[in-house]
Amino acid sequence: MWKALLIGVLGLGIGWQLLASPVVVAKSDETSETSALTTTPQGIPIKAYFDTVQSGFSKATVEGSQNPMAKRTEVARLTTGSCQVGAIWSKPEQRFDLTQNQTVSMWLYFGNQGKDAAEGMAFVLQNDPRTTEAMTRFPGQHPKDIQGETLGVWGVDNHNQELSRKKTQQNVAQTAIQRSWALEFDTHLNTDYVYRGIKSANSFDLAGNQRPLVGPHLAANYPAEPSSYSPRLTYNVFKYHRYVYLKHEGLIQAGKGDYTFLANGQWHHVTLNYKTESADSPTALMTYSFDDRNPITGISNREGADATFKIDKSKIDPDKTGKAYWGFTGATGSGMADNLVVFDQVPGVVTGDATATLTDSKQRVIEEGDVVAQGEPLQLTYKLKYQQGRTNWQNILAQINLPEKVAFDTVTIHNADGSLDEVPATDWSANTKTFKHQLTSPLGPHNTWVTLTFTGKSLAQSGVVHPQISSFTSDEAAAESTTPEFNLGQPALSLVLDTPISGPIDNEHDYFLKGHVVFHEKPYPNTDLRIVSKQNGVTQYQSLSKKDAAGEFTYKIPANRLHTGKNSLELMVIAEDGVSSNPLLVTVEPQEKEETEAGQLAFGTLSEKLEFTGSLAGRSQELFGHKGFRLVVKDERPHGVWSLQAVAEPLIEQDTKKPLAGQLVYKSQFGDQPLNGADAQLIDEHDNEGKQTETNVAGDWQHNKKMDRGLFLRLASSAIAGNYQGKITWILTDAM
Repeated sequence: MWKALLIGVLGLGIGWQLLASPVVVAKSDETSETSALTTTPQGIPIKAYFDTVQSGFSKATVEGSQNPMAKRTEVARLTTGSCQVGAIWSKPEQRFDLTQNQTVSMWLYFGNQGKDAAEGMAFVLQNDPRTTEAMTRFPGQHPKDIQGETLGVWGVDNHNQELSRKKTQQNVAQTAIQRSWALEFDTHLNTDYVYRGIKSANSFDLAGNQRPLVGPHLAANYPAEPSSYSPRLTYNVFKYHRYVYLKHEGLIQAGKGDYTFLANGQWHHVTLNYKTESADSPTALMTYSFDDRNPITGISNREGADATFKIDKSKIDPDKTGKAYWGFTGATGSGMADNLVVFDQVPGVVTGDATATLTDSKQRVIEEGDVVAQGEPLQLTYKLKYQQGRTNWQNILAQINLPEKVAFDTVTIHNADGSLDEVPATDWSANTKTFKHQLTSPLGPHNTWVTLTFTGKSLAQSGVVHPQISSFTSDEAAAESTTPEFNLGQPALSLVLDTPISGPIDNEHDYFLKGHVVFHEKPYPNTDLRIVSKQNGVTQYQSLSKKDAAGEFTYKIPANRLHTGKNSLELMVIAEDGVSSNPLLVTVEPQEKEETEAGQLAFGTLSEKLEFTGSLAGRSQELFGHKGFRLVVKDERPHGVWSLQAVAEPLIEQDTKKPLAGQLVYKSQFGDQPLNGADAQLIDEHDNEGKQTETNVAGDWQHNKKMDRGLFLRLASSAIAGNYQGKITWILTDAM
């Protein structure tokens, strides 16, 4: 039987060719659009940064993500069908600063049509006089007049009877977005060059030898510069046809025939890094990295590709304003494609980064594919860094997904400025697998990083621990980090029971179980080991004796401790460095004995309040809470054994309703036992040895140089003064 009492607690231009690329195609029973929006990566809201071009045939829109894990993310949709063009441009106050180093990163989606995809998108810097209305000047205002190969930024190649090479170049260039630089993501090859069957505006994707590029690609150049276009002539005996191809600088392309390079039903991450030697330097280097993050895990991808283009600022900014509009254009011809963009960092606002580092008790960093022992103490640290920006990174929402097969029990949040975030009990509980928390302090020049550190231990399970993606999002920027994939191997320690248990045991006297510890990695002296037992839900601690041989132990089941029937006993050994064995499960049953007249086991005198008072000192500290507190147990049975356990709820400030940055701890010769978990902790146990007894459990609680024993309030350095209240549940158990 058990009895419980609740009491109050009060207190205070380089090209790459990709020969192969792993592909995961959207499921056949899902439309491309639905698949894209429900798998949207983590991004930022963008309506405050961009304007969409609205015209007779521009279909660009901004809409919300349908991924429940990326609720704040907004998606720029440039096209929705065939014969469309779309553009999205930065607002005037959000223009690209050409005088400073900049970073912009985004996720792009090109549909799942493979070879039938059309036509692609382009990232553009421009100072066209039309500003946020800029796009290619098409020959008419009917959808059929849209030439998909322009991607909404390049010029129109429809001057097919012009003999002059120079004039042809000029005619094409003047229909492009003026004063611009573009990086194209081209999903469809436009490769007409033979007179028979050649069509207008369908020859951009030829190489210098008039042979087609091998597949979908990335390339850059200046759309309004005549030199970006190379004129060619094809003819028969009677007629000729003038066409141009685009000079593809900084080319990154797929292997021959690989049309899944872009339009494969997956999101592709791109990062552009703009570097200028000085504000008045006439040139800058733009490095673009494609598929630099895995679309499933978010991990940095070593198999991605990058190229660098040397930008002549005068071609974008001839008036030397130091600014340029930036954004995306997209177009489709007769084919269809969903051209979607999700931004995670926009230039000039905030540039940041997030990492996840997992270490074991030896400070070894766990890498991809490493093996970790079962029962190994682990520390997982997420570090979010502010690198640059014109504003602080604020109101950051951390959404942490913790690895499986690891039990985490604490979380601590440290800022670079020395402050600590208080973690409400509503955000965190031991052994949870998710942690959602609004960071208290913004990141910026005076507080450049924050770490979220979780401590725990690997469970007694073998197999693969899969990576988990976590995100940090705000209106200014979004960042993700991923834990490594690792394996759980055998435990570093194992327990072996040497005492055979073949039937009921005599528990009218102390009963001893003998066993030993197997060391799989390194030996420990007995003084560094202790047995943690849980008998019928009651947790106890017992040190190994240095008198015994190394690793040998004797576990005592006190007389009259077992109840009638089967009793569960769980044994585990824990080393001083935190390494633990797998639990050893034992079932024991006492021999039957004659019934005796039962007496009463109950709480006697009880104090209703346990108070802690003290002054905050800006550092962690412990307060002792005895001061006359009484908790009496009366046992009137002729023979009886009882145990007393306790579990505490969080302490809540009565005005703000915020939890205390601290916890109740029971101290004894066996160590410190926090009372904030789901398991009740053993406070006392007693055998009345055939006499009626009355025991004041708090009678030997003390706080002095000789010993600390009893209930203490452990305060973190971030604790805030106030009037906190909570409940302790005392559980009195008849252990007969």
